[in-house]
Amino acid sequence: MKIGVNLKIDVTKLDKTKFFKAKTGAVYADLTVFIDPNQEDKYGYHGGITQALTKDERDAKVKPNYLGNAKVFWKDSSQGDVTPNTQEFNQNQSPQGESFDIPF
Repeated sequence: MKIGVNLKIDVTKLDKTKFFKAKTGAVYADLTVFIDPNQEDKYGYHGGITQALTKDERDAKVKPNYLGNAKVFWKDSSQGDVTPNTQEFNQNQSPQGESFDIPF
């Protein structure tokens, strides 16, 4: 299955202490996205984005740092269960603090 997803994050919420540098010098942040392409919230989003947790953090039940929203805008038409959404992504902005259930 192939889907197109737009992601919108509040970069000011990123925990910069978790950034890491690759051998190439590029700086990365690990993020986690949970998406249900067949269900959207009242703002038209299909999921949420958090900063990834380490195994120790998951074991300690640390609450993930919620960063933003995910919206499915396209799905392979051969799958048939989601109609491609061609609306502009910025039309459906959720308010600060809107969150999704994170399966931890």
